[in-house]
Amino acid sequence: MSHSRSLSEALVWLQQALPLARAVGNRINEAETLTHLGETLAGLNRPKEARHHLNQARSLWLALADPRANHTDTLLSALSE
Repeated sequence: MSHSRSLSEALVWLQQALPLARAVGNRINEAETLTHLGETLAGLNRPKEARHHLNQARSLWLALADPRANHTDTLLSALSE
């Protein structure tokens, strides 16, 4: 299985997981899923979509006062290069 196929399959699962996390109100799970969506989209060379999800994740991490916001900042910086 190719790397891009694995990422494409991961994208499908993550897109299904996001509304579930939101439906149950699990903000940590939502932020984690958004972060993974951003990473996956970046790996699929879809930087605009990746930034969109990572920015949402960053906002949640900051609202939760979670240090994972720093990791999201690093990912966003890498997309800007």
